[in-house]
Amino acid sequence: MTMISSNITARRPTGVGLLPWQARSDAWTAQIHYQGRSMTVPFFTGSAHAHPTTWDVVYCLLSDAHYVMWGQTLEEFCSDFGYDLDDPDSREAQEATATYRQTVKQTRSLKRLLGDDFERFMAMDLEEELTAHCQ
Repeated sequence: MTMISSNITARRPTGVGLLPWQARSDAWTAQIHYQGRSMTVPFFTGSAHAHPTTWDVVYCLLSDAHYVMWGQTLEEFCSDFGYDLDDPDSREAQEATATYRQTVKQTRSLKRLLGDDFERFMAMDLEEELTAHCQ
């Protein structure tokens, strides 16, 4: 299995199109590379965190992908993360829906990036095994 590499650069969030938690975070652009393919994702950390690593970004992408791959509905996703969907017009419900849709979209991109190895990465113990595949 080929190593996953990345270029991660700091960026200044513009506030346009950001969820409130993203606007309060340190913003990064992560370009992930694997077997000649690449994907670019926004990545956010709290101010106490140092520069993110390839492992940090890929770990988060794979963790998020588990929710999509297990077939979670929007309602299940929101329940797991403590979002309230009782009022679909509320700001919280709109943010939750946007987060869920972004997770589905980024999982499709991750599947394209990892190709035939996607299932192998999904089956890994992320805490133990992923480090050996990230540089």
